[in-house]
Amino acid sequence: MRSRRIVLPLAVTLLAATPSASVASGGAAYVPQAGKLSTRSGGSAPPAARSSTDAASGAAPRYRDRAAAQRTSRERPVRGRSRRPRGRLRPRLRPARVVAFNISQQRLYLGGPALRVSLRVAGRGGPWRVELQASPAIAGARTAAARSSIELGVARANRDLAATVTPEALSPTGGEVILRPRLATARGARVPLANLPAVAVRVLANAFPLRGPWRLPGPDGRFGAPRADHRHEGQDLVAAEGTPVVAPAAGQVVRVAYQPGGAGHYVVLRDPRMRRDYVFMHLRERSITVVEGQTVATGARIAEVGSTGRSSGPHLHFEVWVGRWRDGGRPIDPLPLLETWARNEGLGPDAGR
Repeated sequence: MRSRRIVLPLAVTLLAATPSASVASGGAAYVPQAGKLSTRSGGSAPPAARSSTDAASGAAPRYRDRAAAQRTSRERPVRGRSRRPRGRLRPRLRPARVVAFNISQQRLYLGGPALRVSLRVAGRGGPWRVELQASPAIAGARTAAARSSIELGVARANRDLAATVTPEALSPTGGEVILRPRLATARGARVPLANLPAVAVRVLANAFPLRGPWRLPGPDGRFGAPRADHRHEGQDLVAAEGTPVVAPAAGQVVRVAYQPGGAGHYVVLRDPRMRRDYVFMHLRERSITVVEGQTVATGARIAEVGSTGRSSGPHLHFEVWVGRWRDGGRPIDPLPLLETWARNEGLGPDAGR
């Protein structure tokens, strides 16, 4: 009788021929269940066993389901590519051109009138935010802390923009500064300029009290010169009658009076910043333009040179008091201050503006 040849499944043959690593190490081997063996006619193969090496090292199983494999592949970074998301590319700004940049004056005084600035911008785009950058003219002082930026407003293409800037905003302590305009978008992005205009401005702390030619008199007009009943408490400045007299500093007029046998028409100006009183004597009749209690700016006109009172000719008698005039203060020699103020403004004896 001819025997039939039985063909076992390949999986059963391999299991029977080679013992698994789990059996060799004393673990439990996978035992195929009845009805689960795959045959050539169909069926499902048994799941692969986890090796003892993976179990001992704590590594993840080598075989996972399809969903886990896809999840793992998504988590792994791709070589040569950054995981950081790319941002939007910033659009390139078109340059603009400042076709006009003007200022009202190149000499300013702390406590004096404001500077008037006007400019015009040409180019595509806009409107632009305009800033005025002020930096010291001295190279050693050009630091980030010394620079200041002042908002002027919003400029539109081919339209004039006008603004005013106080001297204190340009230089709180005085000095020469360079002014340059700067443009920016509404979001603050800097707009390149095809040209960069710049002007120099000088900010002074005080003004020389005369606006015209002047000279120093002889020893008799100096501070401390002897008089019949007192000593000279000021400094005389010889000038033509009608020469404008201006305020050396911003302050308040505390006295406007007339003394026929002495000072003639005179004005007392109080400087709260320096805590000084400035006195102007022998002023021309009907030339005083201020009243008591009025606040004046640095460089503002207050009167004219005259020869009223006890005077030998047209001149300005100028006094400087530390503290209050005739009320607890004391007079000091005005000549060092007058020389400093004249030097800062480029003036000298017999020189005017």
